[in-house]
Amino acid sequence: SMMTGDDDTLSDAYYNELYSLLDGNAEWLKLREYPLALMTAVNRIALKGIDRVDTSAFLVSQLQIIDKNIKDRAVASKVAASLIVRYMNDRGIDDIQDYQSLLTSLVVCEDDIKAVNEEKSSWEKIAKGAVAPDFAGLTPVSGNEFTWERYKGKYVYILCWLAGSETSFQEAKTMQTLIKKYATSEKDAKQPVEFITIAGDGSAQHWRKIVESRKYLGENSVALDNRVFLDAMNVQLYPRAILVGPDGKIVKAIAPLPSNPKIVELLDSQLGL
Repeated sequence: SMMTGDDDTLSDAYYNELYSLLDGNAEWLKLREYPLALMTAVNRIALKGIDRVDTSAFLVSQLQIIDKNIKDRAVASKVAASLIVRYMNDRGIDDIQDYQSLLTSLVVCEDDIKAVNEEKSSWEKIAKGAVAPDFAGLTPVSGNEFTWERYKGKYVYILCWLAGSETSFQEAKTMQTLIKKYATSEKDAKQPVEFITIAGDGSAQHWRKIVESRKYLGENSVALDNRVFLDAMNVQLYPRAILVGPDGKIVKAIAPLPSNPKIVELLDSQLGL
């Protein structure tokens, strides 16, 4: 949940009731809804006084609540694993060191360890320095073939979007500022940045209509018949940005979106500006 802090208005009785739910009963793990209910309770408790929930600090806060309040280790393991897998799914594993010790101490049941390791493994394949997967199945609106060879020697910033997501379109509009700042002509001696947008949904016909009506989407590709690239990059949430280096290796599997000032910091640091 991306809820933020109006929780100061909630009563102490409300939080006491949430804490009482955390006693934990391993027998109830047979019910799919039980871990979800506990996750919700932990989430609500951790939200008290928190302004940002999209950080590893918020996950650590939740794991600490589990560690302190859920005495049944099987229940604690299940809830912690579920929260960690969800976080990895959203944010990758770049900051896993922030919660590694709690992961190790809390996630102790075999099935939970397996679930966390499987999610972790899927991100390790696309960690910083890994070779970016092929552009298989991508059809650019320009008609030119998409290959990494074509972009060799250039940084490639990829924005993945959905036709049904207005947030995606707003990010694509904002990306125009980055294009003006970093994209250079072929004659320019500076190392350029290529900006690509990839559609993750819709028919090819629908996609082309969108591109024609929204010129700011620029040089596009679509992965309809073959999601090899998007699946290999664990693209499940949209919008999502990816940065690949001039050597074809991943710089950041989950890069800051165009609206996030940190993308300028990241590109500047990579380009030595």
